[in-house]
Amino acid sequence: MTFIVTVKSYSQKTVREYFDDGITYAGNEDYQNAASSFKYIVDNHPKDSLYPLALYNVAYVYAAGEDYMNAIPSYERILASDLKEDDLIGGDIMASPYANYKYKASRDLCRIYIAKEDYEKALEYLILSDEKYPYIHFCANKGCSNETELALNYALLYEKTGHKDKAREKLLSYALNGTERILDELKIYLSEEKDVKAKFDRSLKAIESEKKDDYTNYFITFLGAKMYVGWGDDTSGVFDKKQAIKDIKRSDFYKMLEALKN
Repeated sequence: MTFIVTVKSYSQKTVREYFDDGITYAGNEDYQNAASSFKYIVDNHPKDSLYPLALYNVAYVYAAGEDYMNAIPSYERILASDLKEDDLIGGDIMASPYANYKYKASRDLCRIYIAKEDYEKALEYLILSDEKYPYIHFCANKGCSNETELALNYALLYEKTGHKDKAREKLLSYALNGTERILDELKIYLSEEKDVKAKFDRSLKAIESEKKDDYTNYFITFLGAKMYVGWGDDTSGVFDKKQAIKDIKRSDFYKMLEALKN
């Protein structure tokens, strides 16, 4: 008895099968075959619903395999495309349901140029990911994770490009709600500053406001940085300055200032 195996020819495979093959190859770190699978969709099925994901995945697997020569133009193709940042691609509470194609492309290009030690170019794409294509999400935890990487990359790249004051200012702008990693990095900068807690306490007395559309933001200006503050525990819609100051003095940032020996 002969064991018969029926195999679909390459041309008979569906777009979904090519896509799933690409995912499998990528999971096995076979980035060359992963890129070929996704690229087949990009080159032959531009109208298919999987095309946008395949277009991003081509760039992603090139980058994962450190094939930057192909990754860079692939990401730039995404930035030049009409892909929509708010396309829904699904996701649980800890993963964004939005595609964020151009945010991810500019973020990944930043990472590539950091790896290539081209810090000016990396900074260009970091700013693009922050200002032109900001991350879209509804989950505070995920947003916090992205803000941590953003703040640390700003600090790194401003430092590498000779703008140490800007590095400190960026870290300070995230400090009031900053993660441990942000505060650890900021501590290095603030340890060089004399009487830093006393200076912050003086700034804390002069909370300012700025009107934006129908919303009023409140902030402290400290060492050249705008540090936005919350509204305290008040739920009346009226800014409670005393409560906001109390909250700040209970923050991890303020505790860090108290622990500094300068």
